[in-house]
Amino acid sequence: MRKRMELRAPKPRNPALPCVSRLSGTLKPNERSAPRAAGGFGRNTGFRRSAIRCTLLLTIALGLSVVDGVALATPLPAVARSEVLALLAKLESSGCEFNRNGTWHTAREAGSHLARKLDYLERNGSAQNAEQFIDLAGTNSSLSGDAYQVRCPGAAPVPSSLWLTRELQAIRAAVAATPKP
Repeated sequence: MRKRMELRAPKPRNPALPCVSRLSGTLKPNERSAPRAAGGFGRNTGFRRSAIRCTLLLTIALGLSVVDGVALATPLPAVARSEVLALLAKLESSGCEFNRNGTWHTAREAGSHLARKLDYLERNGSAQNAEQFIDLAGTNSSLSGDAYQVRCPGAAPVPSSLWLTRELQAIRAAVAATPKP
């Protein structure tokens, strides 16, 4: 007489997932849920359907959490965004050159590059003010790690973080000096 071998599914690690706890029942290799002749699908179909259903639910839940994570990314506050955009406009109109990864680029190319980095930071919710934008996007290359430099006509190259910080201070001083209605 043959003994029936019992296989046990692993115990669920997270009891908060009801789907996973359903899979912890005892399975017998030769057990049939309903004989094929009686219209059943054969061996362990109840378990297979349950496993497929649970996998589907977990996949959907994981997908929704990823979408939810994207939706939770917060853009820069309005004041900080206007400061950063003013900073990029000032860079583009400065006539300076921008050194990125060992190559000098025009101010317009630099502004376009930093605007793409701003979009990336906003999608990830990484920066909350203009100083964080300068630290995270305007200081060095995320590709090579090399520091950015700015070279204005008739001046020696300076680190971009210094140039951007000075220009940010000038923008804030101009806003503060503007009379409010």
